[in-house]
Amino acid sequence: MDKYQEKRSFIGKFMFNFTLKCSTFLSKHLWLYYLLNYTWGILTVLFGYIILGFIHIFLRNKIADKGTFGPCYFIQIGDNWGGLELGINFILADNMGKEWTLHTKQHELGHTFQNAILGPFFIFLVSIPSAIRYWLHRLNKL
Repeated sequence: MDKYQEKRSFIGKFMFNFTLKCSTFLSKHLWLYYLLNYTWGILTVLFGYIILGFIHIFLRNKIADKGTFGPCYFIQIGDNWGGLELGINFILADNMGKEWTLHTKQHELGHTFQNAILGPFFIFLVSIPSAIRYWLHRLNKL
């Protein structure tokens, strides 16, 4: 267990292990992954399609890369930031290096499985806390 995982609270460790087991199951049964995302997690999926549509229409010249990663579609755009899960899609920064890009893709892919598992609660249990943690960490590094 790495240092970050050792710092997790009891609830954090429980949630991590629970979502890891569920994600493993869903990765073997992708039909259920899609079914859950397009029903239970539809709010995030629809928001994601709106954001991706906006990027494709208005920012297409700034897209560095796009494609699929596992069952997800991704777009790389901009520099000097991390990633953002959008239902079954995600966007991430460009110019992070191969290792960090792969790490960010895997991280955001994990969030798509959490969206399938937690549905509408994902926004409050994962998205908002993750964004707050990201910005607090980023502001403390400045």
